[in-house]
Amino acid sequence: MSQDVRGRRLSGSVSLSKDDPMTDIATPPPGFSRCRSGGFAVTGLAAIVSNDDPDAIGALWGRWFAERPLEGQPCADAATYAVYDRYQGDQTAPFRLTIGRVLMPGLAVPDGLIRVDLAATDFLVLRTTGQQPAALAAGWARIWKTLPDRAFRADFDRWPDAAPNRADIHVELRA
Repeated sequence: MSQDVRGRRLSGSVSLSKDDPMTDIATPPPGFSRCRSGGFAVTGLAAIVSNDDPDAIGALWGRWFAERPLEGQPCADAATYAVYDRYQGDQTAPFRLTIGRVLMPGLAVPDGLIRVDLAATDFLVLRTTGQQPAALAAGWARIWKTLPDRAFRADFDRWPDAAPNRADIHVELRA
């Protein structure tokens, strides 16, 4: 049985498989697509977290939903983003998590928030659907298990406002 970081049973449309190599981004494995993305900035709340401390990750999401720091700000995309950058190693090491939105160009960063610029690059994308955050956790577990060529520079999830049970994971690979 697959479990998320809190030990709960995972549900959703992501499967875990030993036979799912993800090293050739020219031909993505089943369930993945390849896209060029980035070239935009996410403004939001940030904290240094690690996957072995799910409470810290949950606390940042809790702040995001409680404070709604960008409510009323004009956004360029109807989605919430979780950006993972400043990795201090692989997925077992601390990293910076920023939860935010893509604001319209030219807007100042509000006090207490940061802006993360995402360079345009190639990503493998895994769409997760189902009960969130369990489906997202299953997606990341699949990536951790089968993706040896991650860049560990900047990855992100995109949570479309119109599809609350969907999150698209964008994983940057080494060149």
